[in-house]
Amino acid sequence: MAWIVAEAVMRQRCGPVVKAFAAWRSFKLSGTALSDVGQQLVTAFAEPVFKPSRATEVPQGVPGHVGEWLWYLLALESADVPARG
Repeated sequence: MAWIVAEAVMRQRCGPVVKAFAAWRSFKLSGTALSDVGQQLVTAFAEPVFKPSRATEVPQGVPGHVGEWLWYLLALESADVPARG
């Protein structure tokens, strides 16, 4: 479940920049280090949501952001019903 949410979030964060999403996905699946350019590219898309403002903090918006994505993905799988319109 975590992988499905993470992949959906990063796909959306990277938008049309396919190279950024591909670099992140390759890194996560292979475990090999990103090049400096790849790291900068992935960081540019992930950092605004997932980086804490201070090194000692947990990113405050992450639980809510992940929860919203989980709800969104579950709603996509649900049959359309009149009450959702």
